[in-house]
Amino acid sequence: MAVDSALVPMFTEAMQYSRQGLNPGGLFSNKEYLEDKVQFEADLPEEVVNILYDPQTSGGLLFSMPASDAQQYCKKTGFTIIGSVKKKGEKALTIR
Repeated sequence: MAVDSALVPMFTEAMQYSRQGLNPGGLFSNKEYLEDKVQFEADLPEEVVNILYDPQTSGGLLFSMPASDAQQYCKKTGFTIIGSVKKKGEKALTIR
């Protein structure tokens, strides 16, 4: 799977809090656990990486469907396409 970090909706306040170091401890556990499964292609700001690893945002937020269906579904629901399914590379998830 490939995720475009620029398309992931993030609260402005979350970015501000992350910059101030107000991050939940669980994100560091997530980061350590997933480091061999996630590849960052871009040099992303630390606050963006922290938010992507934040345990408060995990669980039930992502699902996959054919691209043609996704476009229609997003128009109806207001959801956002943030990535795509790709052939597995060196790591299971690529963030760009």
